[in-house]
Amino acid sequence: MAKPAVPHATYVNRDQEKDFTPSQRILLSRLRTGGHTSELAWYHNRITINQDQSELATCQRCGQAEEMLVHLMTECSVLEDARSHHFHEDDPITFLFNEPEVALSYLRDAGLTKAGCV
Repeated sequence: MAKPAVPHATYVNRDQEKDFTPSQRILLSRLRTGGHTSELAWYHNRITINQDQSELATCQRCGQAEEMLVHLMTECSVLEDARSHHFHEDDPITFLFNEPEVALSYLRDAGLTKAGCV
């Protein structure tokens, strides 16, 4: 299983997250490290099945590709409207670092978080 590419970030303004719940901060941290969170199917499969198996973790939304961070944030066709609503730049992944409130709002719309939990 290939690890998804994420931009190199040298600084995240933690003041932007001072009012976030612990679960929100944890989710963002895990996504910033390349999507190492069981909310993404590829990572859930990685930690729950034998790593020698080549079973793909298909996206729960579109069913067209492996559900990895890059797919969720930039490629999933089902989430195109949500992406265009939340992100007005070329690279939505940078919002995980630079605009965490916008990123969390998108993740809620994408169904990655449960309403009221994150």
